[in-house]
Amino acid sequence: MEINFVFLLCLFSLSALFLQLGMDQKKGFGTILITFSLCIPVILATFRQVGTDTPVYYSVFSSYQNRSLMDHFINEGWKEFGNSLFIFIGNLVNSFNVYLFLYSFFTLLFVILALKALVKKELIGMSFFLYLCLLYPISLNTMRQSLAVAIIFYSYKFLLNRSFFRFFLGVLIAAQFHISSVVMLPIYFLINEQRKLRKGFFVLILSSIVVAIVSYKWIFSFLSFFLNDERYNAYINYTEPTTNYLFFFNFILFLGISFFQLVHSEKNKKNQFYFAMLAIGLLLGVTGFISPFIKRISIFFDVIQILLIPDVVLLYRMKIENSFMLFFVYLFGVAYFILFYVILKFSTIIPYILGSC
Repeated sequence: MEINFVFLLCLFSLSALFLQLGMDQKKGFGTILITFSLCIPVILATFRQVGTDTPVYYSVFSSYQNRSLMDHFINEGWKEFGNSLFIFIGNLVNSFNVYLFLYSFFTLLFVILALKALVKKELIGMSFFLYLCLLYPISLNTMRQSLAVAIIFYSYKFLLNRSFFRFFLGVLIAAQFHISSVVMLPIYFLINEQRKLRKGFFVLILSSIVVAIVSYKWIFSFLSFFLNDERYNAYINYTEPTTNYLFFFNFILFLGISFFQLVHSEKNKKNQFYFAMLAIGLLLGVTGFISPFIKRISIFFDVIQILLIPDVVLLYRMKIENSFMLFFVYLFGVAYFILFYVILKFSTIIPYILGSC
């Protein structure tokens, strides 16, 4: 069944509305509404037949049929064992759709939990709508990394609360789905106990990224050898032309958020940390000119956009102005989805096709 992108945006809007209403209601009825909100995008992801990477996931899933969980462990060890566990569960019931369900359910669940912890109550629905328009389509291709991003996103609350053990545990769990999560460990030291940005450490991170970009071939050759994983060689030998439109868009967005940061920093101490995260993500976005696979690591930082963009609403106290800005943010999400996923055909999800695998 083919779904028009307009109807898809309506479903995103409905899901975000249910989430916001659920947050505003008492626990019992509110939980029901939040469940409905979660179910809409989960069902869309579970029964999809779109995405450039979906056939690859299906091939890997099929190759592990008739293998025990111990076989998975013997072959892969602890490396991304969470993915092996999801494959095993899907194969238990002989259903690739169950495998897709597990990824979509836990990814969206962690996103909602993160928003509940990090966003003002009245903006949770809008932040979720932005996630659905900006990052949800990407999650249909980069399933493993998107779940890892969602877990790290939720773990930011432990970072802000200065709980290293819990943040470390979050990174460890995320790494069971995508090993790139381990690069997030140093981010814990980006702020001090008073939640103030350590500017020297911030400069050190930016400098390290520049060095890594310059020497990326050596780094991925080492990872390929050390982890015994040939996929990293593909990152080095990528020869397809790259446009990296998203980098230019994120740069403009970064400038806008930078201006907003200057205006709003006194009202929200966390914004300085968020701003630094966006700056790191933008610098990592430069790798998109080398390989889109390397650039994906920037998603760990770009997800901060859905926290800061809705914050523009807080600049206005009058109800009419507040409502207008909320609608403006909504239109931003719609325009982003249409530009990148409908016109530029990112992730190859439009037309959106539903069906059982």
